[in-house]
Amino acid sequence: MFHDTPATRKLVAYLTTPQAQRAWISRRSSGALTVNRRVPLSAYPDDVSRALARILIRATSIHFDASNSMPQAMENAFDNAVLQYLDSPGRLGVILRGLDQIRTTVYRRS
Repeated sequence: MFHDTPATRKLVAYLTTPQAQRAWISRRSSGALTVNRRVPLSAYPDDVSRALARILIRATSIHFDASNSMPQAMENAFDNAVLQYLDSPGRLGVILRGLDQIRTTVYRRS
């Protein structure tokens, strides 16, 4: 939510309902999953989606990071940069400059 207004609160409240979640996940090409336990697994359009949803629903904790919302090229660069940093923490400046160059290219195309 970028702006805390009554309209955005109403939208967020709706988007978390089982009805909205079901509409979102039931589209065959959406690839969407929900952790809303009031949405039945039968609402998913295929076996793979149902299996993934089952894992999420049964999970005791779920963790996401910044890479979950990045374009693929940026996510790949981010993952590689983390590994580079772990290998050579003294090269952080170089690693960050490299990420910034990739960011400029990737987000210009997006």
